[in-house]
Amino acid sequence: MKSAAEIPSFCVSPLQSAPALPGQYRIALKTWFSPAVLDAAHALIRHRQINSFLFFRNSAGLITSDDVTATVNCVPGTTPRHTFVFRDGWCGSCVAGRHGHRCKHVAAVALLCLREKNDNILPLPLSFDNSPWHTIGNYLGRQSADCRLETSWNSTNAACLLQVQKKGGFLMRTSLSEPAAAELQVLGLENPGASSPPRAGYALLRQQLIETTATDTERQLLAKGRTGQKLHRDTSALMWAARLFFLHLDPTFTLTTDPQGLYQLRHQAEPQVFSLTLERQHTWELLKSLGPEQFGIQPVDRATPFCKICFGEREDTIVVEHWCRLADGREMALADLEKYRYGNHYIYQNQSFSLAPLAGEQRIEREKKKSAPLSLFSYAATIREKNNTFTIERDEIPDFLEANTTALQADIHQVAPEVRQLAVVREPDLLELTEYAEDRDWYYLAGYYRIANQRISLFDLLAATADKKQYIPGQKWLDLEGSSLRWFHALGRERLLK
Repeated sequence: MKSAAEIPSFCVSPLQSAPALPGQYRIALKTWFSPAVLDAAHALIRHRQINSFLFFRNSAGLITSDDVTATVNCVPGTTPRHTFVFRDGWCGSCVAGRHGHRCKHVAAVALLCLREKNDNILPLPLSFDNSPWHTIGNYLGRQSADCRLETSWNSTNAACLLQVQKKGGFLMRTSLSEPAAAELQVLGLENPGASSPPRAGYALLRQQLIETTATDTERQLLAKGRTGQKLHRDTSALMWAARLFFLHLDPTFTLTTDPQGLYQLRHQAEPQVFSLTLERQHTWELLKSLGPEQFGIQPVDRATPFCKICFGEREDTIVVEHWCRLADGREMALADLEKYRYGNHYIYQNQSFSLAPLAGEQRIEREKKKSAPLSLFSYAATIREKNNTFTIERDEIPDFLEANTTALQADIHQVAPEVRQLAVVREPDLLELTEYAEDRDWYYLAGYYRIANQRISLFDLLAATADKKQYIPGQKWLDLEGSSLRWFHALGRERLLK
């Protein structure tokens, strides 16, 4: 890297500062290029005669300062001696040999494709697909599909600062050299305020590599002016940025959270050259792909969801709380875990887990269950739009009990005995009259309805009817409207309303 404060361009290579071509490069390429051709190719690189360089899928190409274009393909080898193979070399200037183009320009492409890592020489086109940067590029491509990104550029004396944001989603910040910024701008991260026009060579080279590596199906779609999902993601501007990062940044990251609990992935280089703030809903998607263990997050078994259900303080409401039992036996309210929820996963105290699914008949629903098919996703998805705690008001309780008859009896839930035994009745067990008198056109009644251990005075009964209440709560709930004694409940209404 040119500087710890900025990411250099695609063309920058460690070979630019090497006085002679290192021996491991000669050994890696001796099957395809002669020593003299390799020396000439190295001279092109050392003397900064490469204006454009890109790699895409299993192909790579360059454009020199005198407008010579060359490309080559790299495929996995079939023997321990050759773990990779360069083939199908093409040069727009030099004469073809018997086995394709093996000129200095094609050799320069091959040299730029190779990187030394852990005493091994690895080809970029074959290494990128298995790298964390490819994982990040794929993630950004999926998250930015079918939406408009907000891109801003800010040039300083030291570097060009790029910020890419999805509204309500991820936020990527990176520090680039001016040549790298110009490359990414022509590759799709446009900068309307750029003082100089984009480098056209990159657009031409990009298109040539895409056409070279496209599958038959992708070519058919391209001919119709369409793009397949994979090609669309592979050619996205953010995937090109990921290839640039892969060239110059080792995949060493730190993971932190901001005050809102959003996770931020940072490259370890100082000063900071790359950071990615993740959308809460899709955080686990990336962390799982990168391997959460490297960040000290240990995936554990799924937590078991259940509900705690009891009467409220007024004793005429029912309170339902969603809880879960962790793998270690701890019980936690989902309301307390909400700030640690990322999509369908929770990341809490360096552990990640999801909620196990509940059978449909075990789910506590606020409203009557619909006959829609059950969700194939985790239980967390079914409560995403619901409150982790909700209260059933008095007049809603009978419908709630009816909708959850089976679920309330399930052993998985912690249901207060008085709720579990709660029933709705339409007639009292006993009508007890304590006083009765009549005279001409009036009469006087005093007494009680007896329902289980509860006594409801006739006055309260008539008053509830006059107030148009449907139920009178208690150990058993009396349904006033569904009762065959509705005519009796209406007696004396005129006097009560006076």
